[in-house]
Amino acid sequence: TFYNVTSTLQREEERLRDKIQTLDLQSLRESRYGAVANPDLTREYQQELTDANERYALLQDSIRQNLPGYYQMKYNKTLVTPVDIRRDILAVEPNTALLQFTMGDSAVYGHVLTSTTSFTFRVERSPLIRSHILAFRNQVKLMMEEELYANASWLYDQLLRPAESFWRSSKTPIKRLIIIPDQILCYLPFEALIRTAGTRQFLVTELDISDAYSATLLWQKYKERSMTVSSGAFIGLAPAFSASDSRTVSHTRDDGGGERSQQFQFQPLDGNRTEVSVIGQNLTRRNVRSTVLEGEEATEASFRKLNLRSYEYIHLATHSFVDMDNPQRSGVAFARNASARGADDILFTREVYEMQLNARLVCLSSCESGLGKLYRGEGMIGLAQAFLFAGARNLAVSLWKVDDSATRDLMIDFYKRLPAASLSNGLAVAKRNMAKSKDYRHPYYWASFVLIGL
Repeated sequence: TFYNVTSTLQREEERLRDKIQTLDLQSLRESRYGAVANPDLTREYQQELTDANERYALLQDSIRQNLPGYYQMKYNKTLVTPVDIRRDILAVEPNTALLQFTMGDSAVYGHVLTSTTSFTFRVERSPLIRSHILAFRNQVKLMMEEELYANASWLYDQLLRPAESFWRSSKTPIKRLIIIPDQILCYLPFEALIRTAGTRQFLVTELDISDAYSATLLWQKYKERSMTVSSGAFIGLAPAFSASDSRTVSHTRDDGGGERSQQFQFQPLDGNRTEVSVIGQNLTRRNVRSTVLEGEEATEASFRKLNLRSYEYIHLATHSFVDMDNPQRSGVAFARNASARGADDILFTREVYEMQLNARLVCLSSCESGLGKLYRGEGMIGLAQAFLFAGARNLAVSLWKVDDSATRDLMIDFYKRLPAASLSNGLAVAKRNMAKSKDYRHPYYWASFVLIGL
């Protein structure tokens, strides 16, 4: 495997993280009882929490010694300093600003960094911000308008207004903003926020925006681009699904309690074949070697047989799903392989870790491919992060269930500017075009897809 990461190791990491979060919550709830709290129960929770943290620390130390690449990617959050970011990224990309958030129990902290200066701010009412983000996501999915636009303006005032004057007053005009969100902020498409109340001028009309999971990961991936060489080729897959496509997959339970089954129902996709074929044709005209697997050919086995390290662009126009309880059970679906008995034709998160990629971009053109489980101090764990660990330098992923036709048009427009344009600009221009269109101007259609990287 790429980092020699086994599914057993991933399950143990997952189990310890879950246990620590559960015990932390139980201990907090018990402490709130004050004088009537059960002291024996409180001590028991605290001791179990201490033991779990010690085991997790030992596991991390073992990973650090035996799997240094995996450790640096996943756990080493202190590797990079603002000086490193400024020297290695912002000095090279002078029109770019970095905004990193830290979400506390009562306040949100933001730190802005440009090629020459920095600024830190604090915003109170963290719980209220959380509730507004959840409301925002519901308003988008229900395609509300007035309520959504008012909320988008309120969230801009809370999260971006304090830093706005800073990047606007920069000696070098800021055209691109990289955001490192924290906790529930990972679920928010900042491009769909509105700077001026009462208007529909989304932030995407002013700035190219991308996300990053951490400053360290951003820095590592940016450095990798000058150290890796690929053929510049494109591979696109558009699997066929039928209305009767029902799959049952069994997993070993993480608590040792035997098998757990999941049922998946994948409906036909009308636009995915057009999406990958048009993208492939357009790239071929720009001298990018393109390969497209469509319909019944787009199986998991066919995908795995490819020399994936030779592709600079990997595009999967398909179904995906997220398991919020155990992100290792999130996956990407492929066409059924009739000749492979017992094959589920689902690429699960745990299997992505085993892949070897060298792609400038992996685009998961599917539903909820950017979601995962939030861990304090570690960000969001799921499919997207697994593709980064496997070697992808940038990702395009979605934050909610997307519209098939709108996604087709957005992706075709996005790729029209590649490989010449930056990924963030290519996706931003496609979103601007869609936001101005008659049929797809609502953020539901274009704001779901976010770029992780540059």
